[in-house]
Amino acid sequence: MQQIEPDDRALIEWLASHDESCPACGYRLRGLERTTCPECAHALRLTVGAPDVRLAAWFVAIVGFALAAGFDGVVATILTVGVGAAWVTGGHVPLPDVWIVLASFAGAAALMLGGSVWIFRSRARWMRWSLARRIRWAALIVAGVFLVHAAAGFWLLTHIN
Repeated sequence: MQQIEPDDRALIEWLASHDESCPACGYRLRGLERTTCPECAHALRLTVGAPDVRLAAWFVAIVGFALAAGFDGVVATILTVGVGAAWVTGGHVPLPDVWIVLASFAGAAALMLGGSVWIFRSRARWMRWSLARRIRWAALIVAGVFLVHAAAGFWLLTHIN
């Protein structure tokens, strides 16, 4: 006869008095005496879980920063390559304007990447907040990132020749 592990015994004891369904096929498991579903042979285990951890707002906040960091980083890279190519070929590079734009995008990329890291590292604290507070912060971050980029773009368009 096969030896039953303590974790398996706990599952069998739980199913002896609780109506649970197989997570794979939905078969009713009450009274089951083994740790696989008799219908689909899916392995079963007794766990404590959090099926609804509500990570959406946290994820939106990270993505808000990360998308902006990616955009700013790509633009800064394109400008760097363009300035380098112009410099190597002896072309004209309007230095003050190009460096201001390049520094703006590189600085914004670093700032947005820092925001992503900050949100990522703050997950435990973030998850202790109420759902309303998490949603409010995610909305503020996305709106703030948009407004900062819109304002910086407007300033660059109106002040750079």
